[in-house]
Amino acid sequence: EVNGASYVSIQEAIDAANAGDTVTMLGDIEVTTAHPEDSRVGIIINKSLTIDGDGHKVFTQNSAIRRLVWVKNDGVTSVSRADNVIKVVIQDLTIENNVDAGRALETRSGNIDLDIINCILDCSKSKIIDNNNRCQTFVVGGSGDNITIDITNSSIMASETGYAIIMYNPADITLTGSFINCPMNASADYDGVIGYTAIFLQAPDGSLGSAGTNLVIDDSMLMARNDYSTPNNDFSVITYQDEKKEEKTTITVKGDSVIRAAKDDGDAEMAIFGGQPYVKNLDIVIEGGKFITNTLVEYLKFVGNNLDINFDNGNISVVVKAGAEFNHAFDTKYLAEDTLLYSTSAGTYSVGTQSDAATAGMVAVIGQTA
Repeated sequence: EVNGASYVSIQEAIDAANAGDTVTMLGDIEVTTAHPEDSRVGIIINKSLTIDGDGHKVFTQNSAIRRLVWVKNDGVTSVSRADNVIKVVIQDLTIENNVDAGRALETRSGNIDLDIINCILDCSKSKIIDNNNRCQTFVVGGSGDNITIDITNSSIMASETGYAIIMYNPADITLTGSFINCPMNASADYDGVIGYTAIFLQAPDGSLGSAGTNLVIDDSMLMARNDYSTPNNDFSVITYQDEKKEEKTTITVKGDSVIRAAKDDGDAEMAIFGGQPYVKNLDIVIEGGKFITNTLVEYLKFVGNNLDINFDNGNISVVVKAGAEFNHAFDTKYLAEDTLLYSTSAGTYSVGTQSDAATAGMVAVIGQTA
């Protein structure tokens, strides 16, 4: 409903609403027919609105509707930026699309400010069609910039061969208290890890590419498995593949986040992976969180064309600050100033100051900076 008026479909309610209105769902909604604008799409949000799911679900079983919900700014029709930004809030809603190569939610232009609050985006049962058509649960798609996305207290689930979040365009994207490739409030040893990767920052593909993204992961849990990994097609929890050199991309992990790679032997082992040997202008800042990998590898790893490439090559920077915890030791050249890497009685490796180590059950100092 909108302003007390009820509508037969959620699209009718969106079309009838004025910018700034709230569309409230009164029950679960199955989308059976495609939007007239695009036969692949079920619902299009093209103005500033709040979509209040009120705990309900929107879903489709129509195999033609691979992209269930689009958010797009009709004032931006190309890569050029307009003055207007639409503000869309989606809250207390489950968006489920488990048709083959399904997508739950997708931005399709620039000039979008999107908040996703207390939501579940679920494509966990979506099957692959071919290498170019697989599950992509939340997509920063189309072509455009000036995009801000805040994902709060939400879960985004890909299928076994899918991507939970894939970015074809740059955005300022912050995850707070959210769970990627695992249910809400999952524990760090959750046994159902799926997905090629949790967050995939893509190179241009009819889009601008993800270079220039500012990704912040705060008090969130990201998992990925990728048991189909091969030496030439490797993924991990966060995968970066945009080779553009002029735009800085920053990945920050902080708070009580958990970055967990792999489940079984042979699965993806790395927390952060770069898929091009010539990627430049990438900053990785680790201010906190726990990093868990399956086997003893240098999981802060940049790999391309079967070669391990030093993070220091090509303006690529990694800084690990006090507060982070790992299940394997790593090269201490990545430590921030005035910190040390030390083993603990729990069998983990922590980064902290001298005083942190003295009160945290330190067993041995692995390395330190001045």
